[in-house]
Amino acid sequence: MSHWRTRLELRGVRYDIYFLVKGGRCPTDEFITGLGKGDVRTHRKAIKALERTAQNGLPQNDEQCKQHEDDLWYLKPGQARLFFIIRGRDLRFIDAYKKQSNRLDPRQVRRARRIRDEYLKDLKEGIQ
Repeated sequence: MSHWRTRLELRGVRYDIYFLVKGGRCPTDEFITGLGKGDVRTHRKAIKALERTAQNGLPQNDEQCKQHEDDLWYLKPGQARLFFIIRGRDLRFIDAYKKQSNRLDPRQVRRARRIRDEYLKDLKEGIQ
């Protein structure tokens, strides 16, 4: 059985950016890489949002970053939604998707919660 682990993607002045990986798969990285093959504009916005956040901190504008619930946040670069949790000065990105409507997709939120909960369980059990 594989467990969620973190992979450092970017070091910044304010935050370090990590992506969650399980069994060699990284949902956030796969999403961003896929954007680069089709939606180059959103791909660039996603990369720039990660770089800016690492250097300057979380955007204070709800149009760029929003807290969905206690421990689940998302960046909003263009049409992309990048889910993450905060641990000290680490942002740990869980999952991402391209929005299709003005509201968050409830299936994607459930998926992000499930991944978050699995990761936090692994973390609590010392599996990291």
